[in-house]
Amino acid sequence: MAAHAEATSSFKLALIQLAVGSDKATNLSRAAEKVREAAQNGSKIVALPECFNSPYGTQYFKDYAEEVPAETGQPGPGAGESCKALSQVARECGVFLVGGSIPEVRKGKYYNTSMSFGPDGALLGVFRKVLLCALVSSHYKIGQAHVFPVIYFCLI
Repeated sequence: MAAHAEATSSFKLALIQLAVGSDKATNLSRAAEKVREAAQNGSKIVALPECFNSPYGTQYFKDYAEEVPAETGQPGPGAGESCKALSQVARECGVFLVGGSIPEVRKGKYYNTSMSFGPDGALLGVFRKVLLCALVSSHYKIGQAHVFPVIYFCLI
């Protein structure tokens, strides 16, 4: 039986919960403020909640949905405002950022999508939620399971 490796370093992880309203710009600003606060308190990985950029309800999906890049790397001009805002704050704070989820529109279909960014602001991966409850399954399309490499980890 292999011995457990002892961690040689540690890091802080911040899990953010925040109130969301009907103004997307205000929601993005609040999220960025909380990411900055977490980074100032030493967090290296920050995670935002589901639907952090919009109210949660099927009646809001079409109004708040935006494009998510198909490719990893620095978000280009076709990226939605939430993607651009997350990339910028991840780069500004030098943190790994899990972007909770946002309503995404792709080819006329809607997804509940999470984006992850590196400390340089690059989009590391996109996950379109696979398991959906009955409430949203008639509005969102079922995503595909995507696995992307773990960039940062710590043995506990």
